Amino acid sequence: MYGDRINSKGKSRKFKKIVPGKCIFPVRFKGKIFNECINGHTGKWCATKLTKKGTTDTWGYCVDSSVINAAQTLVNLKRSKKNKIDKLSTNQIVNKIITPTTTTTTKAMKNVHQDESSQTIHPKTPSTSMRASFIADPNTKIVRNVGGVDGLHLMTNAFSEEIEKRLFINNDFFLPSTNSSGWQFTYEEQHKSGKRCHSIPNIPNPFIPDDAYRLCNLVRDTGLHNELVTPDYCLGLSYPGKESSVGGSEFHMHFDSRFKWGESVVGVTLGQGCIMHFVKSGKRVNIKLSRRSIYIMTGSARTEWKHGISKLSSKNLAGFPSYPDWNPLGMRRSLTLRCTKAVSDAFIEKELEKNPDDKRLQERLEEQTKYRPQLTGKRLTNADLSTLRRKAKTDLNMILAYNTNIRF
Repeated sequence: MYGDRINSKGKSRKFKKIVPGKCIFPVRFKGKIFNECINGHTGKWCATKLTKKGTTDTWGYCVDSSVINAAQTLVNLKRSKKNKIDKLSTNQIVNKIITPTTTTTTKAMKNVHQDESSQTIHPKTPSTSMRASFIADPNTKIVRNVGGVDGLHLMTNAFSEEIEKRLFINNDFFLPSTNSSGWQFTYEEQHKSGKRCHSIPNIPNPFIPDDAYRLCNLVRDTGLHNELVTPDYCLGLSYPGKESSVGGSEFHMHFDSRFKWGESVVGVTLGQGCIMHFVKSGKRVNIKLSRRSIYIMTGSARTEWKHGISKLSSKNLAGFPSYPDWNPLGMRRSLTLRCTKAVSDAFIEKELEKNPDDKRLQERLEEQTKYRPQLTGKRLTNADLSTLRRKAKTDLNMILAYNTNIRF
């Protein structure tokens, strides 16, 4: 691992204490010992020189050594008189390598086959030409339009239990957690409260935790939804289970605002299964969400059906396997990944500028123009809407410049 000047946004920073060099581990930081790169507001970093006390003297942003070697090779090539390569600095070349442009239009759908009788899709192992490291579990299954809810797609056994545990205990997603009153809860305190608790990652807008980007790429790579726009919002939810004082928590029926959020919503279930219900015109459909499952709501599932989570009571959990040892209180945790409406619109518009004859992009934009972007339930003035759209374009460019092309 190598420390360099380029941060996670692709910008080269020039501070006296930022000195490129090989990462040195272990390093003492804020009273703790670290043997790997440390999370920072502008990217992961490491020490490149230590003080006598083992703390950081100089530092740099973490870059894999293979990237540095590749960049140096290009630098050597550009210096050769036989090669006509633009005169780029080493930092500029590294920047181009470590910040690939993110795309949400992968051709992963070519790597699935469909059983038309059951509307079940079994992901095939992606070819070596794909950038994904994902190899489908033989038990992984994708079901389209679940329970007759058009646009609701579900993937079961989406990832391993090892990854599930990693997500479940990830402090970026779930701790500290807050409820509507702003109280802070630990895992045990959440269970004791019996209330559904919300947790929004303490990460600068418009970014989300790296493991959330990995989940998004899993959604695309498996073909669950290859049109997913990279989210700029991540919500962690903790649901005390049947063992809690109130016998389980729930989430009443609601819409995810069609004016605040974009064209799709992704949900991930961890630690304990549950029943999710959808209601439209008096019709109710119950869907079983097992551990390690991922669902996505698009189309009418997103805009016409209300949804909620049934109480995690003994009755409703009767058909689910017991919770794992690392979740001793039987809590369900979930991740909700959404893109704000203005950013989602900006992405589709940007793609349409590059592909003006793309019928599918035209359809998506036409559908989204039905819903004028808002920040709350109140309609924005034209001036405020223009300001929101400008900010959305800036946020989108920041997301596209960040290396979201990462996998489990």
